[in-house]
Amino acid sequence: MRETRHTPGGGLRLGPALLGLVRAGCQVLPDRGMAGAASEVVVTRFNFPPRLRRGDSPTAVLGTSFVGGNLGTHGYYDHPWEKNGIAYTRCGGHLDIRHVRIAADWTAYRAADSYRHLLRGDRMFSFKLLADRSRHRVQLSYPNDWPARPLGQRQQIAREVARVLGPYLAFNLVSWHKILTWYGFRSTGPVPESRLAYSWEDGYSNLLGTVVASR
Repeated sequence: MRETRHTPGGGLRLGPALLGLVRAGCQVLPDRGMAGAASEVVVTRFNFPPRLRRGDSPTAVLGTSFVGGNLGTHGYYDHPWEKNGIAYTRCGGHLDIRHVRIAADWTAYRAADSYRHLLRGDRMFSFKLLADRSRHRVQLSYPNDWPARPLGQRQQIAREVARVLGPYLAFNLVSWHKILTWYGFRSTGPVPESRLAYSWEDGYSNLLGTVVASR
């Protein structure tokens, strides 16, 4: 498997109406990924990618909230019961709970999407973060007898590979977003994001999110 990234010179930005729909959650049809056990998400998939979220800064500035041990109920599409903000842990220091959730959701989504491509025998697929212009491309190689193997065997192997690809691709996705913002890309409008590109808690929070989702 080989994954490459590039940043094109142009790209489409989300219009205000579409951006509002994405932020609110695009759950238009019943979503099998929300109805079953979390362990089956790789197979059942989600109808749409995770919603957009904004992170927090680990400093006592206007707009930053600090949370304790009660983080509420996680929401993939909606979030009325979530409690987000900066948490301080004795062993890990600061955590941006929104970044933990972002990485967890993208890990689940990328694992499920990878499973679909593996079962179809796709040699290449691409994806992007909703807020970014860059598109990530993945190339896959298969055993010569892959199409002839029993369906059950292919499903088992695809599931195992997808559970490895999910956190790997998700962590690359959110890390590349940080690199883009460091070099001036603004995903949320006119406000510069470079000062938050490499804040100390983001990378650790993203990595933790991939681990939580994988488990």
